[in-house]
Amino acid sequence: MKSNRLYWSTLAIACAMMANGCDDATIIAYEGDKCVPECGSAMVCCAGTCVDTNSDAYHCGKCWNQCRNHEVCDSGSCKSPSAKTCSPACDSNRRCCGETCIDVLTDPKNCGTCGVACPDGIACVDGKCDVKPTCQCSDGKVCDENGDCVVKCGSSLCRPDESCCGNTCTTLDTVKHCGSCDNACQGNAPFCQYGACADKCSPQTCEAQSAQCGTVNDGCGNALDCGSCADVKVCTSNQCVDPPCSPTTCATKGKNCGTIDDGCGGKLNCGSCSGAKECKNNVCTNPECKPKTCAEQGKKCGSTSDGCGITIQCGSCSSSQDCKNNVCVDKPTSVRDTYPVRKSIKSLQPDFQDRAQIIGNEVHGVAMNLVWAEWQPQQSKSCGANQVQYDGYCFNKNQAIIDAIREYTNHGVVVTAVVYGVPDWARRDCVNPKKRVVQAPMFCAPVDGKASDYGRFAGFVANFFNGEKGNGRVADFVIHNEVNSYMWFNIGCSDTNCNLNTWTRVYADSYNAAYDYIKKEQKNAKVLISFDHYFGATKGISYRADNFLKTLVPKLGNRDWMLAFHSYPPDLASPEFGANDYNNHGIISFGNIGVLAGWLRQNYPNDPHAWEIQLTENGINGVGASMQQRQQAQLCQAFRNVLGTPGITSFVYHRLVDHPDEVAGGLGCGLWNEDRSPKPAWTTFALANRKGVGAGWPSCGFDILPYVPLMRGYNGKKHWVTSRQFPSGVKVEQTWHILREQAPNTQLVYECRVGGPNGDHTLISTLANCENQFNMGPMGYVYKTQVAGTSPIYRCYIATTGDHFISSDPNCEGQKEESLIGYGFKK
Repeated sequence: MKSNRLYWSTLAIACAMMANGCDDATIIAYEGDKCVPECGSAMVCCAGTCVDTNSDAYHCGKCWNQCRNHEVCDSGSCKSPSAKTCSPACDSNRRCCGETCIDVLTDPKNCGTCGVACPDGIACVDGKCDVKPTCQCSDGKVCDENGDCVVKCGSSLCRPDESCCGNTCTTLDTVKHCGSCDNACQGNAPFCQYGACADKCSPQTCEAQSAQCGTVNDGCGNALDCGSCADVKVCTSNQCVDPPCSPTTCATKGKNCGTIDDGCGGKLNCGSCSGAKECKNNVCTNPECKPKTCAEQGKKCGSTSDGCGITIQCGSCSSSQDCKNNVCVDKPTSVRDTYPVRKSIKSLQPDFQDRAQIIGNEVHGVAMNLVWAEWQPQQSKSCGANQVQYDGYCFNKNQAIIDAIREYTNHGVVVTAVVYGVPDWARRDCVNPKKRVVQAPMFCAPVDGKASDYGRFAGFVANFFNGEKGNGRVADFVIHNEVNSYMWFNIGCSDTNCNLNTWTRVYADSYNAAYDYIKKEQKNAKVLISFDHYFGATKGISYRADNFLKTLVPKLGNRDWMLAFHSYPPDLASPEFGANDYNNHGIISFGNIGVLAGWLRQNYPNDPHAWEIQLTENGINGVGASMQQRQQAQLCQAFRNVLGTPGITSFVYHRLVDHPDEVAGGLGCGLWNEDRSPKPAWTTFALANRKGVGAGWPSCGFDILPYVPLMRGYNGKKHWVTSRQFPSGVKVEQTWHILREQAPNTQLVYECRVGGPNGDHTLISTLANCENQFNMGPMGYVYKTQVAGTSPIYRCYIATTGDHFISSDPNCEGQKEESLIGYGFKK
């Protein structure tokens, strides 16, 4: 019940801070398909159905928390019913439902427990709705819950293809039970083949066994993977079959009146309309509503509402196109060759915590560690039962990771894999006392000649999680971790021979091998280079990342590399960061994240792949009550700065729950405390990108998307322009809204620092070189020509002070006009 407690405690925080109170758009523990229309404030969406988790015995307190047969759901908790509520008291064979004694084993309106009704015409048998027909069995077989005749073996039921041997269900194709029970194969005929003992074994293929999916025995004692089913079919007894029909509900279909088909041959009564409303297309509609055509709504295909509750058809697409959001788009050749659409930058390192909390709070990306040493601890070509072969070598299967990636993928969450952790058999020696510090032996780089083995592991991940095998999809691959740091990527060099050229050569071997394998499996996957936040400084265990990248790139050939960056505050123990962190510390933090984006565009102007940045590990310290309040405020500012920087596509927060070892050292970046109670920052993280959460709640920049703020500020002496945070002492004077993403008839503008190490002001420019000034980063896209609702943006100059500012006044407020930059929406 921890997830439920977290949900309601976080909700209480949110409600207390909202001016308009709490509505149905607040934090939702999402655990199934979306409900259309959305559930009201008293209901929760569970698998496409609106339920009252305060009283629903199948979803008590949260989705799928089913009470036991003798319990009822009371105020979100499963409780034993009190016999005193019925008079006289119920006997041992019945339960008290309301004030009536009910036999919950047979009553179709209270089947299994009070309040759980079976569908019309379905009987309640032994406390379960008998949705399957019973069967008549012979030869000592019994009828299982699916209506199949099976063998009873001890306390278990054997599958139709199994026999009962010594009170154990088994197939008759094993060396102990070959053809019949206890017929063991041994001596000169040690193998069981086709139900008979043989002197040698010829492995059977999936085709020879007519197996379309799942895992079967190859006849020689090995597991044979026959793949997964395509489309909506499910794997049953190694055959791809249509799933059993599950009746729909009126709420799932968005209907609230009249009668509709339940999808399984039955009918559903959705009620009637009240007042003056009319039932049109099974939806209660105001009679004065004026319907809109498909063309008026810009719909090209599929079905949509006419605005008055009537579903209308908008046409169909060609065979080479799919209908997405009522628009025809070209079909992808395969899932693996597409790149998933990110709904927002908000992402998280989930720590294998409650996935429902993560998915339900609009987290659109996760970063997960896939450790090579765990998936391939030994190098072998002979695979065991829990292994899978790729490129001739065996890899372990980690079911917890597979389950997590599958569920995230199914809910549209983009998965990033951090691929690191070199196994003993592939790593170089880098841990003796004379060599530089390393966090753990697995962070020693692969020894020369083993980079191809690392590449193979990355290729295995790209193949196994390609979105077409039922395992989910990994779309982004981070190649090793913080590779400019001795602690996380150690090549075993001493203080005297640690040459940057050698270091980057060793890393390039791994990157190039992994890139080539990954792109062979997923041609549009993104392959990233990981750096810590020491971008323009060498400190302690980290080499400055800008020089590292300049030395590395020539070794990558024509590969489309991009960065996975970690933008912590300058002091990890403090939540504070600012616009001058690069000049003061050589660090790129949340406060000056634009510097990284500007540097990449300025140094690689002809390589668009280099302009995309994913922030794959980022945290803000929040240990103690006072620091947790600062953590919350700074997280919101970090969101604003990241959203105000075009080119950043993912902001992965690290981590969800405080780690006890880090807390002991004074570092607690988690959004939840160690006891899983939420910090104030969790509420900001959960609600920032949610619509309709109440007036006054900070949306941290998500509220104005697809725009970013172009702000003019003043510190009493000179002006500043930015889409991010100003330096201390600068106050906002005017604001425009410009586009975050490029659109037709737009151009990118940059923030350029002028004067001194930290500058005395900034100016706006359309040039990536910032007219030989320091590039503080791209701010957004202005229109080149005026469109409806926009105002001009002029760059103006005050000759007496050498100051620049922006204005919508063509006369530059009495100063000199330097140029017309473009157009934006004045706020």
